[in-house]
Amino acid sequence: MSLPSFALTVRAYDVLPLWLVHPFAIWLPGAEVVTGALLLLGIWTRSSALTVSGMFVAFAIALGINVARGADMSCGCFGLDGMAATLPEALVRSLLLLSAALALVWRPDTACSVDAVLMGKRADS
Repeated sequence: MSLPSFALTVRAYDVLPLWLVHPFAIWLPGAEVVTGALLLLGIWTRSSALTVSGMFVAFAIALGINVARGADMSCGCFGLDGMAATLPEALVRSLLLLSAALALVWRPDTACSVDAVLMGKRADS
């Protein structure tokens, strides 16, 4: 998705002040890539999981507001088949992903993470 079309999607949610739509649309994809990479690598896991949890909470709130409004729009996210989900589907998915992120907040130092290696924990312990 291009930046201009993503900005239009963010604007369609109608939850941010207009002056904040473009900065948010520029910031969010980079923040998602960085936090996702940190989570995959197991670096700064708790901080990354907290950050991504905040993103999921914000997205769930925006989705919930628009579901309550009865908005008929695409969520702006893409599934594995490239089709956009409905708002209620995206809300459920966001809440499930939030629960996974919160599990990492609760227990960030799994044996296979770089954080665990740096703290001296072994993968077989």
